Amino acid sequence: MPRGATARECVSSCVGQKCSRKISVQAENKVDVFVGVPVRGSPHNIAVMFRTEHCGDYVRTHKEDYLLHDRPMHKSHFRDGGYVVDIGACYGDTPLVYGTEAEKTIAFEPNPYTFPVLEVNAKLNPFLNIEPHNVGIADVAGTWTWRSGGAGFCNGEIVKAGHGHWDVTPEDLQKAKDENRAIDVTAVEFLSYMKSKYSSEELQKIKLIKIDTEGNDKTVLRTLKGFLDSLPAKPLIECEWFDYFNKGGPEDTDPNSKELFDAIEYIGYEPFDPSQFEMKPVGHTSGSARVYTTSWTGKSQNRHKLPDLMLMPKRI
Repeated sequence: MPRGATARECVSSCVGQKCSRKISVQAENKVDVFVGVPVRGSPHNIAVMFRTEHCGDYVRTHKEDYLLHDRPMHKSHFRDGGYVVDIGACYGDTPLVYGTEAEKTIAFEPNPYTFPVLEVNAKLNPFLNIEPHNVGIADVAGTWTWRSGGAGFCNGEIVKAGHGHWDVTPEDLQKAKDENRAIDVTAVEFLSYMKSKYSSEELQKIKLIKIDTEGNDKTVLRTLKGFLDSLPAKPLIECEWFDYFNKGGPEDTDPNSKELFDAIEYIGYEPFDPSQFEMKPVGHTSGSARVYTTSWTGKSQNRHKLPDLMLMPKRI
């Protein structure tokens, strides 16, 4: 069972770690402690800090089984080790889960309000080997704008006029900043950044890339192509089928969904339903798996909308 703790108690327990007052204040203000969680075969206590003020998305209670995998393929996938890349790591909720199985989790989060929470969660649980990076992923490196869907800088996306999945203008971005819904952040190009931080041996250990960028996944996927093509063995990719990509009725296909599936085709992958290891056949089938193809999304896509997709390299 999780045990509640204060942020002060948990931050003060960072023995040998630099946990500044600024971080402890920003990373307010509740911690759930999970006792005896299996981490690569050994039990550990895991502390999960999350914000409860200024952002409704973090006013939550973590379920007792929160740190146990709900994707059976994950556990088998990391049986022999391997790395995870988490793009859109938020406050660390998913890196903490991946860290129980993966050798290392490389976590990207550009939001300056949630990143300190991610950073503290990594420091509180050093045995999970989470490495946080306060940058976003984009097709062009430099200064981008992180834009929140509402007040409080909760979930959001990085955007730039002329780039990304929304048509934004400089005026749109300035208006969002004036309304305290946007802030400038740093974005990097994935392949060059990863090569600058990790050895080729480490890059080849990446077995899973998770993307959750509030509808911008289709853009991020395209930026990964150079990196994926450089690997002798391609990783699995888990991405979000954004909730707002379902305009129209059940017989319709949202244009944004078509762009998402076109991006999946572009990188040489196929999308599957990740809800079960066997994956139930619905729509277009491939063996026993439910698979969504670019041709199939031309009709009745909304009827089969899923929260997430598991992408696998196409078999040649």
